[in-house]
Amino acid sequence: MFDIDRWKEIISALKKNRLRSFLTAFGVFWGIFMLIIMVGAGKGLENGMFKGVGQIAQNSFFMWTNRTSEPYQGLRRGRRWNFNNEDITFIKTQISEADIVSPRLFAGGGGGNNTVRDDKAASFYIKGD
Repeated sequence: MFDIDRWKEIISALKKNRLRSFLTAFGVFWGIFMLIIMVGAGKGLENGMFKGVGQIAQNSFFMWTNRTSEPYQGLRRGRRWNFNNEDITFIKTQISEADIVSPRLFAGGGGGNNTVRDDKAASFYIKGD
């Protein structure tokens, strides 16, 4: 099982080809190093996603408006629509599981100043419930 001649031949070959031996060892090291880095980055991303999602209540429901995809009763396709206060009341009365219904307003995200205080102005992404 343990053949001393075989090991002498391996050591002799490594000594004769030092550059090739070094480059092979470095390649193996680099591959293992990159594997560890990639697995660590993936695990970090996974932990970050779970932490971000875990901060949202598990019994929450969010809905928002978008452009319509179909025409309706003579109205054109692709029109915009928004919720109003009557829609919030309707959702609250028609869905018994909805304990709290709250609108959320968004502002900003684009160019131009949307926040001003005294002589200072800046653009911020703002949301409020």
